[in-house]
Amino acid sequence: MILTIDIGNTNITFGVFDGDKLSFVSRLATERNRTDDQFAVEFLAVFKMHDLEPAEITGAVLSSVVPELTGKIKTAVNKVCGIES
Repeated sequence: MILTIDIGNTNITFGVFDGDKLSFVSRLATERNRTDDQFAVEFLAVFKMHDLEPAEITGAVLSSVVPELTGKIKTAVNKVCGIES
C-alpha cells in the first residue's frame, strides 16, 4: 500500500492506495506549530479508524507547499510506518 500526502496551506490531505484502488482519504488542519510526534499520533489514529496497520504501508509520496512542515511529516511517516517518504 502507498501513502500519499499533500501538505497544503489549509489542510494536510492524505490517502492510501492499495494497488490502483484508493482505500481512504483524510484531512488534517495545517498547523505549523505541531511536532513530528503529534503528526505521528494523528496518522496512527486515522489508520486505526480505517483498520489499517502501519506495517501495510510499503511506500510514501509527499508533496508540500509548506516547507517548515515537510521534515516533520517525513519524520512522522518514518516513525509510524518505518519508511522514508
